[in-house]
This record gives sequence, structure tokens and C-alpha cells, in this order.
Amino acid sequence: VLIAAVAAFVVTTASASATETLRDAGCTFQTVQAQSRDHIAEPDEEFEYNTDPPTSGPHFPNPPPVSVYEEPVEQFRLIHDLEHGVVVIQYGDDVGDETVNQLIQWWRDDPNGVVIAPYPKLGKQIALAAWNAEESVPGEDVDPGRGILAKCPGFDEEAFDAFKDEYAFKGPERFEEEDLGPQ
Repeated sequence: VLIAAVAAFVVTTASASATETLRDAGCTFQTVQAQSRDHIAEPDEEFEYNTDPPTSGPHFPNPPPVSVYEEPVEQFRLIHDLEHGVVVIQYGDDVGDETVNQLIQWWRDDPNGVVIAPYPKLGKQIALAAWNAEESVPGEDVDPGRGILAKCPGFDEEAFDAFKDEYAFKGPERFEEEDLGPQ
């Protein structure tokens, strides 16, 4: 019981620390119940994701490679990356080139487990998304976990590091960090 209590304290403290760092950087932060892990060939126009950009839900069967994209990537494709434990960072069309270059340089320093892409409707914001859950075991029905979304007014290295440190590589379908590198 004592070990469980200490572990819960450490997890809560780490989460509170990441959340606090994000909020200190002016970011909003939300955690929601994860949605379906269904693989679909085409987006279901009637399905409503519980965050925007999505942090979980029905998605394309093949994830896009970990990379920096110059054009928007379909959301239902990026969700598969989230399922694998990748952090997806998207920026609005009003985010300046200098900030985008800072994001890209940050990514180059440690690209494993991070996708960066434009998402025009974010305007001046940058969104950081993750999907965290207990690792799934084939044939077992497990809790789908939670979607995590932060929206920030700009790039803050400490906040982005805290988000990645806390939420990357914890998706319901896990891969080793070195297997989630750029291709």
C-alpha cells in the first residue's frame, strides 16, 4: 500500500509539475477521456472528437512518419501517431516564421516521438497533443486512457520539454523511443 501511495504521489507531482510549467507559459491545459481506438479507412464525418485538435479516437490504420511537415496532415492520420505515444505539435496559420523555426530547431535537438505540422485553424496558437493509457495487451479490454491537450500562445522550450517528458511514449499501443524517430 505504501509503495502504491508513493507511486501515486510521484505521478501526481510529475503531472502537476508539467501542468504548472505549461500554465506558467500561458498555455491552457485539458485532459479528457480517450475515445475509440478503431482503425478506419476514411474519416467519419459524423463522429465528433472531444478535443480540437483530436487527442484520441477513430483513425487511419497507418501512422504518418515522425517528421516536420510543411503542409497540414489529416487529423485522423495523426491520431494513429498519438496511439503509438507520439506527441503531435501543430501550429496555426498566424504563428510567425521565427516561432515555427524555433519549433523546428527544438525538434531537431530531439526528434524522436514528435510530429510537427501546421493546423491553420489554430490561428496564433500552438497545440501539443498526447494520448496516454495503460499499455494494451492483445485480446484484453483495457481503459482507452486519456487525451491530453495544451494550447500555447507561443513557443516556450521549458514548457514543451515538460510536456514531452511527461506525456510522450505512453500511448495505448507503445513503441520504443528509438522506433519513433524520423524516417
